[in-house]
Amino acid sequence: MIGDHYSAGWTSHWVCRGTNGRFYVARRHYWPFWEPYGIIFLIYVVIGIFVAFQRHYITVSLLKGLLSALLAIFLWFLVLLGVDLHIH
Repeated sequence: MIGDHYSAGWTSHWVCRGTNGRFYVARRHYWPFWEPYGIIFLIYVVIGIFVAFQRHYITVSLLKGLLSALLAIFLWFLVLLGVDLHIH
């Protein structure tokens, strides 16, 4: 239908009629955090991280352990070669 809007993942689509009378699909790529509710959710998460850090649910030692784990996950081939990725 002309003017219909539908979303498929990271792309919005509109069915339009061109000046020559033919139908075409217009696409617009977007980042979901630019949408109003996405920005509110992002702010909500950032405030939650700040409060958790202030109330000591997130500590420096936890962040070091998390960073070491992420390094080991993404650089697993170095771990297999014997490289120590622990952050002290």
